[in-house]
Amino acid sequence: MPWIRGVSFPYCMLGWGKLLGVIYARRHTKTHGGGWIYTKFHYPTDPATPAQLYMRERYGVAVGLWRALADNERSYWNTLPYPVAVSGWNRFVRWYMGGVVY
Repeated sequence: MPWIRGVSFPYCMLGWGKLLGVIYARRHTKTHGGGWIYTKFHYPTDPATPAQLYMRERYGVAVGLWRALADNERSYWNTLPYPVAVSGWNRFVRWYMGGVVY
């Protein structure tokens, strides 16, 4: 895969990318050295189920609410005590979406 016929520049030198419908990346590991990983690009499908559409709409509302917060309210979410290092944005969206807030 490093050289593709008809391409004069070795695109693999970049370390990752997409060329002619193929996605490739350079892999580095401690035990096995390095190697190339490549696969054919597949366009993702969008099933657009009612549950998925509901969650997308809910996420959009969460984004709008976060943007509407005053600076002191955002700082509150950013300074909550943490068992886990999470940004205020992530805490707020997780809380709004009905997940566990750290």
